[in-house]
Amino acid sequence: MKYVLGILLAAIAMACSGDERSAEPTEPADREPAPIMRPRDARVPRNVAELFTTRILPTCSVNNGVCHNSKSYPDLRNLAAMRDLVDLPVVRTPGYREIVPGDPGSSYVVRRLWDTEIEPELMPRQCREWNDEATRSLGCWIEGLRPDLSNFDADIDYARCTFVVPQPGRCGSGLDLASVLGRRCIGCHGDVIEGNLDLRNASEVVDRASTQRPSMKLVTPFAPDESYLFLKLTADPPAIEGARMPKAGTLEQAELDVVRTWIADGAR
Repeated sequence: MKYVLGILLAAIAMACSGDERSAEPTEPADREPAPIMRPRDARVPRNVAELFTTRILPTCSVNNGVCHNSKSYPDLRNLAAMRDLVDLPVVRTPGYREIVPGDPGSSYVVRRLWDTEIEPELMPRQCREWNDEATRSLGCWIEGLRPDLSNFDADIDYARCTFVVPQPGRCGSGLDLASVLGRRCIGCHGDVIEGNLDLRNASEVVDRASTQRPSMKLVTPFAPDESYLFLKLTADPPAIEGARMPKAGTLEQAELDVVRTWIADGAR
């Protein structure tokens, strides 16, 4: 009996004061490592600095700010410009201010993204890195912004944000054809025209012969696997001429699905 009791006491002592490393959870040796999250997967900007560098700058200030570098079109080439927009009267639309702290619904920079009553043409002209989620991030940042700008750099409080995008903007969810092409293709096939291919209006490449392979059409309605444009995004030689596009890296599967679905549905 004493022998059994001694064993129990020893086991209790070991459990209470034993090697701490034994309490650490261990992973099975054959478990796959967690996937590395690519920058593009981090879709929700944490603060205005991230919003500016990942959404605003690559979308609105391309070509050294050619679209946003004058008094009528505020210069958006650096983050400091965002401060300058606070309470700034809108030159082309009197009665509005660019950013109204605490009120995204009255802020011109937000309304231009969805409200056609202000101007018929919504912004941005080319989606690139913008979508309705980015519009909500901008609205939430403005909603939480204090008039004295003391929290200008603070994290965006999405949990308390009540702002919602009233109606879809030009760029939609970000996973639509215009968004995908604007984000991944327009830099070489719109801002400049490489390979005699302009993708700013996708309908113009439907039933058009490929320059690289004239025997194939760039887009054959209802047949993505027979469309040279889609093959350039998914295949390798000898199925295509030259390298797979885009140059910056293969499209993600969700983006490829958007292009495939558009063609499969008739490229309308």
